Amino acid sequence: MSMCVLGNDDDDDDDDDDDDVILLLQAVIVDNQPCLLFNFEVQSVGAFYNAEGECVAGDPDNIEKTYYTWGMQMDTVEWEDEEGACDSHLPA
Repeated sequence: MSMCVLGNDDDDDDDDDDDDVILLLQAVIVDNQPCLLFNFEVQSVGAFYNAEGECVAGDPDNIEKTYYTWGMQMDTVEWEDEEGACDSHLPA
């Protein structure tokens, strides 16, 4: 397994936390195409606000962390030539 850390290298941020990190877990071949697997996390506040900025539902102090693993792969492009023959290729 190979790993690579992608993140925001913001020198203005004095925090040493890793809240803005995307971790490239692995590059694998699926159906003869490369597929990249990423891990990342997001935080969300479980509250809803009206136009005046008042909390109308939920708890503004309830911060939830969700973890994701995504696989990304390029899609093939199908095209038809002048004779009507179809072909599939990766975009150039």
